[in-house]
Amino acid sequence: MYSRYNRSFSIFIKSYPITCSIVLVHLCLYIILSMPFIPHQSLYKNLVGVNLYISEGDVWRLLTPMFIHLNFAHFFYNTLSIVIMGPLIESILGKWKFALLYLLSGLAGNSATFIFLPLTYTHAGSSGAIFGLLGCFILFVLKKKFYVSKQNQVILLLILGISAFMTIFKTDINVTAHTAGLFTGLLCGWLFLKNK
Repeated sequence: MYSRYNRSFSIFIKSYPITCSIVLVHLCLYIILSMPFIPHQSLYKNLVGVNLYISEGDVWRLLTPMFIHLNFAHFFYNTLSIVIMGPLIESILGKWKFALLYLLSGLAGNSATFIFLPLTYTHAGSSGAIFGLLGCFILFVLKKKFYVSKQNQVILLLILGISAFMTIFKTDINVTAHTAGLFTGLLCGWLFLKNK
């Protein structure tokens, strides 16, 4: 039984390398930033998105916030969303287009946050990238280019519903990043289909 599970896990990693890499980075950074004996506050301050510091030249902060989270609930929901959606979308796009979609959506979300929100605004999390995945997938479903099982449709609709609810009703949600990520995903999906 252990051998069968081990084989299945190896196949999953080989089949969805980008999804697994994102989850691994999330997990490693969350563990490191949670350890009291590591100077995690200093590391966190150098990775988190702070609009003021970005304006002063810390351009890496447009990328690094995609991989760190504010608390366990934030980490768990974002990582679970990637575990659920990632394999499905990576299998449709292939690993390099999937990686490009994820990074562009996250960068768009963080860039929009920098442009439209105050210099004092601080942000972290992969929700811009996740909304990009949702946007791309919604376009694919609407264009009926790919078959999606009823079970996967229900799961994705659930993620979309929860994400939309949190975006609308939670006051600490970065709506700007969500919106920019979603539209970037829709645009990428359209370009991917056009060049298919």
